[in-house]
Amino acid sequence: MAAVTLGRGVVASQLPYFQEMLVQDPDAGVMHAPDDSVALAKAVENYFTVPVEVRSSAARKLADRYPWDKCIEPLVSYFRSDNLKLGRNE
Repeated sequence: MAAVTLGRGVVASQLPYFQEMLVQDPDAGVMHAPDDSVALAKAVENYFTVPVEVRSSAARKLADRYPWDKCIEPLVSYFRSDNLKLGRNE
């Protein structure tokens, strides 16, 4: 989220969170298979085939769909809950 909020495209693992985001605006970035360095290298190469202006515009449009206050809400809830004990992560 930080990258797209700053208008930067991303190279991301094919994890559900990133798949959900990038399907909305594929020009905002590229995905690669996790734990596959060859796929990562190809994704980086592919990333640079799209002009910077196109990636930046797509990233900003994508970021506008995800307000920060909603994105951090689950994290804030976690830290405010009893799930986190001083000195212990559970």
